[in-house]
Amino acid sequence: MSFSVLPLGSPLALYDEQAVALLADPKGEEIFRRKLPRLLRTDYPWVPREDVEGPLTFDLDDARLAVARGYDFASWEALVSFVNDESVLPFERCVEAVVD
Repeated sequence: MSFSVLPLGSPLALYDEQAVALLADPKGEEIFRRKLPRLLRTDYPWVPREDVEGPLTFDLDDARLAVARGYDFASWEALVSFVNDESVLPFERCVEAVVD
């Protein structure tokens, strides 16, 4: 699965769709291995653990966490909070305008 970044201001439903698609993707395990804390080393938390053997199983909560971490949020709840916080959007749009 190629992880395509959603545009700023996307509704939560689109992030959830990404999580569902990640679960259905046979190649999604690579994203899970790079994003789920339980599959990462504790000393270098960006490096996947080498002692994890498959086959691995994942549920919707795992997929949501992997999607959230793909956007650099610590949790799905943090992503939800960001999406639902209307005060963030004007600031982020200003930053995007300057950066782009």
